Formats: sequence, structure tokens, C-alpha cells
Amino acid sequence: MAELPYVVTVTMVILTAIWAGFDAHKIELKKYKTPGIEYGAYGALAIVLGLWIIGFPWYLSMRGKIKRGEAQLRDKYKGEVKPVPVAEETDYGNILSQVEKLAEMKSKGILTEEEFQLQKSRLLSS
Repeated sequence: MAELPYVVTVTMVILTAIWAGFDAHKIELKKYKTPGIEYGAYGALAIVLGLWIIGFPWYLSMRGKIKRGEAQLRDKYKGEVKPVPVAEETDYGNILSQVEKLAEMKSKGILTEEEFQLQKSRLLSS
């Protein structure tokens, strides 16, 4: 039973390193100026796996800069690629808040059940 925390920690490090490698490939990390590594997906995988306590927060920081469009492209990729758009979670949060507002309007009697369902289906299909 004493080995369980060790197994959990090692599993977490390996899985987060694999995720960072796949994600770095998806966001095309190699096309951006990154302090420390220049190897894209394989570099992200190696740094997160090799020195997780520093590598994983570093990767999350770089990922955030790329997603927000703040990271600089390497010279050879300028003009070729646009920054990766912000993840769709923001859109889902916006849709959820709109559905909640519709539900509130329905509970106050402003909308009928039919109007609520119609508006909700329009939001969810967009």
C-alpha cells in the first residue's frame, strides 16, 4: 500500500507528458519562439517527462500564450500560420449562460415552455 502514491505520481507524470506531446503537435509548438526548447512535440514530451515540476507549468504557460496569440512565430514561419484560436470552452460557457438566462425568463413567466424550447434548441444547434 505504501507504493500507491508512487504509482499514482509516476502515472500522472507519464500521462501529462504524453498529453503535452500530442497537444504541442496539435498547436504546432515548433512554429513559435519558445525559451528553452526548439523541438516541438518531442521537446515538450521530453521536458515534461524529464523534469515535470518545471516542464509541465512551462508548457501550460507557453500553450496559453499561443492560444491567446501572444507567442511570437519563428522567422521562417512568419506569414505562414495564424495563432491558434482560443479553445471552444469559452463558447460553451457563453451558450450555457444564455440557456440559464432563458430558463430564468421561463421561470418568471416571460417565456412560455414552447418559446424556451425553441430558443434553447437554436442556441444548442449553433
